[in-house]
Amino acid sequence: MIIEPGLIPLAFAVLALMALSAVPLAAATFFAAALLVCLNPNPLPDGFFLNYSLAMRLNSPALISIPLAALAGELALASGHAAGLLETADAIAGTGRRSVGARAILGCAFLGAVSGMGPAAAREQTRRLLRSPPPDGFRREDAAGAIAAAAGLCVIIPASPALTIYAAAAGLPANIVFTASFLPGVLAAAALLAASRFFPRLADNPAVAAEIPPIRRRAALWRAKWSILLPVLTLATLFSGFFNAPEAAAFASAYAAIACLRRPAGLAAIMDAMRQAALAAAEILLLVGVAGLFLSLLEAAGFQQRLAERLFALAGGSGGAIILMNLLLLAAGCLLDLPAIVALAAPLLLPLAAKCGLSPPHFGAMLAVNVAVGLLTPPQAANLAAAAREAGTGSRQSARASLPFLAALLLCLAATAAVPELSLWLPAWFGWPV
Repeated sequence: MIIEPGLIPLAFAVLALMALSAVPLAAATFFAAALLVCLNPNPLPDGFFLNYSLAMRLNSPALISIPLAALAGELALASGHAAGLLETADAIAGTGRRSVGARAILGCAFLGAVSGMGPAAAREQTRRLLRSPPPDGFRREDAAGAIAAAAGLCVIIPASPALTIYAAAAGLPANIVFTASFLPGVLAAAALLAASRFFPRLADNPAVAAEIPPIRRRAALWRAKWSILLPVLTLATLFSGFFNAPEAAAFASAYAAIACLRRPAGLAAIMDAMRQAALAAAEILLLVGVAGLFLSLLEAAGFQQRLAERLFALAGGSGGAIILMNLLLLAAGCLLDLPAIVALAAPLLLPLAAKCGLSPPHFGAMLAVNVAVGLLTPPQAANLAAAAREAGTGSRQSARASLPFLAALLLCLAATAAVPELSLWLPAWFGWPV
C-alpha cells in the first residue's frame, strides 16, 4: 500500500475533532490529508495525485458549471427573471385556501432549474411571501417550514451544484445525472404539494392567499413568458445533450445578463452578481478540491473497497446495504452542509453502491433526495435556518412545522431507492447510457 491503512482512523479522528471545533471543513480536510502524507512511512511516488482517478476528476469540465450556475442564479434575481418565475408559480398555484404552500413549492422548483442554490431560494421565497404583516392566527413558522422544505427541490431539480459535484466524482457526464434526477424531483414536488394540502394554517394570511382572477392569472403568465423560457430552454438543452453542463449554465447566464442590460444600472447589477457568484462558487470549489486530495489518499490505502465490503457484510446483502447507505447519508445530512456531503460522503459510498447493483445515475438521484432531506433536518438544516431567519422565527418552531413535508420527502426517498426506473427511464428515453 502506498498509504499505510493504519493511519486512516487517525485522519478521520482529526477531521471530526476539527470539524466539531468549528474549524472550516475545507481546512480540516486539508489538515487530515496533510497528516496522512506527513506520517505515512512510504514516500509518495512522483505524479501520485495525477495517477489516481479521484484527483483526475477534479479536472472534470462539469465543475466549471458551478460558478456559471451561481452567476445565472444571481443574474436571474437582478434581471427580474426570478420574480417572473415566482409570479408564474403564483398564477399556477391558483386561488384555493391552501395555495401558499403550493406557491412556495412551485417557485422553489422553478428557481432550482436556474441555479440550484437552495438557501438563496429559501430566503427569496420567504422574503416575498411574508413581506406583509401577518394577521391574527397566521403562524410565520409554518410558512418558513414549508418554504425550507420546498427549497430542497433546488438540490434535486437540475442543474444543482450537488449533482454537478457528484457527476465529477462518479466520472459521468453531468447531463446523465441531471436527467436521472428530474423525475424524482417531480415526485418530490408532488409529495410536498400533497403535504401542503393538509396544512391549512399556511393559507390563513390573506396577504399571500388573496384571490387571483383568471384574467389576471393569464396576464401574469404572459408577462413572465421570457422568464419561463429560461428554465425550459436550459433543461431541454441539457436533457437532449445539445449543451453540456458548463454550456447550459453559460447560456442561462447570458440569457439573464441580456435582461439585466435592459434595466437601469444593469452593468452595475451584473458586476455585483459576478461578485456574489464568485464568493458562493469559491466556497464550494475549495472544499471539492481539498476533498479530492483527501479521497485520493484514501483510495491509495484501499479504504473505499474495504469499507464497501465491511458495510455490505454488516447489512447482510444488497437490500440491507441500500437501507444502510440511506441512513448514513441522512445522518451526514444532519451534520454536514451540502458540498461536504457530496464531495466527501458520496465518493466513499460509490463502491458500496456498485456492489449493491445500483447504477451511478440511480445512486446520484438517491443522493440528491437525501441531501434535500438533510437541508431540512437540524442541526445543520441550511434551508431551514435561512427561511427561519428571513421569517423572524426560531429554527426549532419552523422545524416542527416542517415535519409533514419532511415525511413527504422521506416517502419520495423510499420510492427513489426502491424503483430504479424512476431515475433511469428518462435518461434511457433520451438515449443516455444508464
